[in-house]
Amino acid sequence: MNKLLSSIIGSILILLFTVCILLNSFDYNSYQINNWAETNDFFNYNLNEFDNFNELENSHMQDVRDLFLIFYIVLFICIISLFFIDVNLNYSFYILFFLFIICIFFALIDFNLFFDIIHKPFFKDNYSFSSDSNIKIAYPNEYFINFGISVVVFIILFFIILKLIKKLSTLN
Repeated sequence: MNKLLSSIIGSILILLFTVCILLNSFDYNSYQINNWAETNDFFNYNLNEFDNFNELENSHMQDVRDLFLIFYIVLFICIISLFFIDVNLNYSFYILFFLFIICIFFALIDFNLFFDIIHKPFFKDNYSFSSDSNIKIAYPNEYFINFGISVVVFIILFFIILKLIKKLSTLN
């Protein structure tokens, strides 16, 4: 398998693994999400909708839940593929770094356009809400900004640790 393809698979795996870890360890307590039990029940398919969300907000959350299912399937496939390919972590780091730079660049130029481009493939016209909507109160913009920063920091730390381990292993 060529280096670019294996590096892309490695990049996807690292990104998905990072998001998976952060989803399970992110500090949600500092946000106004009042009922985490209800959120957990919803994402574990024990609840079909949120009581305080309107139809459009619930439709969006159902799309998010479906994306999480796809996310975990892709993560599983990437992990299995590690047994069959040799991932070049240097290329994976550069691919992820390049993608982050592109995202930051376009977000700074026109955030609304960037937001639409990122969301349109995944959501049917149910991803834009007013600031006083229940979904925006439950999941404020700061939540997503801090989560995104955490993903970037975690990936950078992940690569630093891998580099240190590789360097230490060559000393022996």
